[in-house]
Amino acid sequence: MASQLKLQFMKAGLAIGATFTPTSVMNYLWTKMFTIRKRSLKPPHQQLLEEATIEEMKVPLFGQTSQSIVTYSWGKGAKTVLLLHGWESKAVDYYKLIPMLLKEGYQVLSLDFPAHGNSSGSQSSLPEFILVLKAYLKQVSRIDAIIAHSLGGTAAFTWLLEETENAEAIQLQKLILMGSPFVPVHFFEGAFDFLGIHRRVRKRFYQKAKNKFGRGIQEYSLPTLKKEELKTEIVGLYDDSDKVVSIKEAKAYHQNNPQLQMHYFQGIGHHQMIKHEAIMETCLEVLRKE
Repeated sequence: MASQLKLQFMKAGLAIGATFTPTSVMNYLWTKMFTIRKRSLKPPHQQLLEEATIEEMKVPLFGQTSQSIVTYSWGKGAKTVLLLHGWESKAVDYYKLIPMLLKEGYQVLSLDFPAHGNSSGSQSSLPEFILVLKAYLKQVSRIDAIIAHSLGGTAAFTWLLEETENAEAIQLQKLILMGSPFVPVHFFEGAFDFLGIHRRVRKRFYQKAKNKFGRGIQEYSLPTLKKEELKTEIVGLYDDSDKVVSIKEAKAYHQNNPQLQMHYFQGIGHHQMIKHEAIMETCLEVLRKE
C-alpha cells in the first residue's frame, strides 16, 4: 500500500513537472534510466575473479575522457567463446556457465561494460556497450562464438551487422542471444507509459540521446536482414514470462527474419536466464553442433 501511494505521488509530481519544467523532468529520468546500480559480489563471483586473467583497456566514450574497461579470460582452449552481460549485470554473473564452457574445452573471454562490474563510470547505455565491444573485438584475433544476455546481445548483433569485415576476420561462427531486445526503444516507451510521461518530456529525452550518441534511440532497432548478410549462425533464446523483453517482440522479429533460429522457454524470466539449467544446456548444444 505504501509503495503504491509513493508511486502515485511520483507520477503526480512528474505530471506537474512536465507542465512547468519539462527539461528538469527529462534530466531526472535520464539520470534514473542510465545510472547503474551495482550489486555486491558473492563467493562464486570472487572465485571466478581469482581464477581469471584480468586486464584493462581505455576506451573514450562520446566525447568523455577515456574510461577503464576491465576484461577477463579463463582457460586455454582451442576454441574461444566471448560472454557478454546485460544491463546492471557483470562478467562473473556467468559463474555457472563459465565452468561448463571450460569443461567443454573452450577458452572463455568476457568484459565488464562501462559502469558495470569493475569497469569505471556511473552511467552507461546501449551505444556505449556497442562502442566498447567494437574496441575490444579489434584487439582479439579470433572468437568462435558469442553468448550474450539482454542488452549485451543487442550490442553484439549491432556490431555483427555494422562490422561484417571484422566479423569475418575473427571468424565468428555463432551468436547466441538470451532475451536480447530487437527494438530497444520499446523499453523506454514502456517505462514512460508506466509513469505517464508527457510527450513533451519524451521528445526532449530522445533529442538529448540523439545529440549525445549521434543516433536516435529509435535508430538502434535491429533491421530486417537480407539472406546474404548472415554468415554467422544466430540463435535466440526467449522466455514467455520475461517482463523486460516481450516474447512477442522476439517472435515478430523472427517472423520477418526466419533465417534466425529461435528457442522458446516457459517460466524462467529475464534475469535468471544466464544461470538457468535449460538455457545453459541449450547454449552448449548449439556450440557442439557443427
